[in-house]
Amino acid sequence: MRRSLSDGQTDVTVREEDLAVHENEHATQCATALLVDCSHSMVLYGEDRNDARAQSGDGLVELIQTRFPKDRLNVIAFGDDAKEVPLKDVPYLNYGPYHTNTKAALEMGRKILLRIARADKQIFLITTAAHGAG
Repeated sequence: MRRSLSDGQTDVTVREEDLAVHENEHATQCATALLVDCSHSMVLYGEDRNDARAQSGDGLVELIQTRFPKDRLNVIAFGDDAKEVPLKDVPYLNYGPYHTNTKAALEMGRKILLRIARADKQIFLITTAAHGAG
């Protein structure tokens, strides 16, 4: 909408009808590696962190698939070693009697992202803080 000034008028007042909001769609495509801790530390000391881990992982997968459907998402479960898991299996990940090999998970995530032709790349790591760490 255009408004013209009256002769001699120098004050311009912006009104609500002068403004318009346009939501831009995020056009870039991102590649994400989601690293999910399936080690024994997720249930160590009687604290079950598996539910929180599952909710976080499931939520992030759901967010990327629905809000950013053109993005690329790879999920890596890790314990003693790291392995890529299909997205459909993420809700069924379980912890095991494994150590926490974060290095293997990060290496695999990096390796996967290097193969993907996307300008934006990111790694999310879902794990637990060490009990009693200071």
